[in-house]
Amino acid sequence: MISKLVLRLLDIYKSKIYTGSLSNSIDVASLYAKILFRYQLPIYNLCAVESYLLNEVSLIFDADEYSLDEDGSERVLFVVTQAYLTGGHTRLMENLSLMLSGNKDLLITRDCAPAVKSRLSNYFSNVIECVRRSSESSVDHIVRLVKSMKCYDRVVLNVHPDDVYSILASGMVKKINKKAKFFFINHADHVASYGATVADFWYEVSLYGRSLDNKRGIKGFRGFLGIPINRPDEFFFKSFTYPNISEVRNFFTAASSVKYEPYKKQSIFPLLRKIFSINDDFRVTVVGPNLFRNFWWWKIWLQNKRRLSIFKPLPYDQYMEVTKKADYYIDSYPVPGGTAFVEQFLQGVPCIGLKTAFYGYTPLEIIKSDDIGQALNVLRHPPESSELTELQGRIFEVHGYSLVKKRFLGSLNEGLVFENPMLDYADKLKSNNKVPNRYFRFIFSRDLLRIIWQIGILKAVGTYTRVRTFR
Repeated sequence: MISKLVLRLLDIYKSKIYTGSLSNSIDVASLYAKILFRYQLPIYNLCAVESYLLNEVSLIFDADEYSLDEDGSERVLFVVTQAYLTGGHTRLMENLSLMLSGNKDLLITRDCAPAVKSRLSNYFSNVIECVRRSSESSVDHIVRLVKSMKCYDRVVLNVHPDDVYSILASGMVKKINKKAKFFFINHADHVASYGATVADFWYEVSLYGRSLDNKRGIKGFRGFLGIPINRPDEFFFKSFTYPNISEVRNFFTAASSVKYEPYKKQSIFPLLRKIFSINDDFRVTVVGPNLFRNFWWWKIWLQNKRRLSIFKPLPYDQYMEVTKKADYYIDSYPVPGGTAFVEQFLQGVPCIGLKTAFYGYTPLEIIKSDDIGQALNVLRHPPESSELTELQGRIFEVHGYSLVKKRFLGSLNEGLVFENPMLDYADKLKSNNKVPNRYFRFIFSRDLLRIIWQIGILKAVGTYTRVRTFR
């Protein structure tokens, strides 16, 4: 019943996109996608909204008024909604920028901390900020974005799923600059994202994301990219072994806080408790959660304060320093931690983890377990060196910097399409777990109150009544 109620309320809210002023409709569309993203709701195709708004925006744009006073054939523009010092999203963009030898510029569309901008200036020839002003309408913001983007023939979109403003600006640029091609990096490939109608090339990052791409209505080419790890080729093949359990003391795990939030019976806490039970000297360090806000950590922390250390997110360099002390790295659960898992493995830190519903981000998931018993068995019976060598080769195929560069430049410069090498062993990476959704979290959120306020309390009550009747 809860899921029907949520989806019905969202349908009513979505209908506001097709009424009222254009600027308000665009803002409604942005919040709609943000809610789908934030609560991982199973709606993935936003093409109808995207196409409608693009058509409405085009009615007030006169393409002939926008002269192309510069030649953008030799320059590439990266567009990012928001850049960060922590996490893999910004680092992915930075690594891709290093693959380009010519001039590359960066356009940032939301507030950027000075420290982040300073870091990004090391990667880009020019960093342009086009942040929406407090009194600025969404249409006026899109106009300024178009003026910043119109002269580039190749644009790489690293935008957030809800950034409909950058997507609408991209659609208008395509009408103004007929040479312009847009390349969409789907870094949040587990949720709905705007961009499916304007992207000339849509990059697959994971096998799970690839399965959802069939539901998005993508108009352009689809091809595999992979998340690059910026290391020399030989780094991927350094020999190391998993230690005997008697030599182990320190376990480590890191991810954004929401990736550890339990979903039904999916939780990392039973695994951590089992690890604590094996040896009184075992310690676990967790980076990412906010102990004050993330109440789901309270019980296990209070029970194991001496052995469980929890820290807020750390900048990448500090985070890598902390991990050097780890004897084992545990991937986050029930949502995996992206490249953090495989980066630790390549640094020589043995890894374990539980398979999740989100699969196919890295070949290292082969080493993950279906249940806690299997995971503990990896500690007691580590993989043979031959298994690790085979795994290193598969990791290189997907994450090797030189190979991701070949795929990226091949698509950017020649329009080539590449297949995902993990398709050959996809069955080894899958699990039977259900994808977490956050219906209940949404029901108790300010986002729901905001939607009810905007659609009107009578409509909300009517929706509740109809859902109960249909039950």
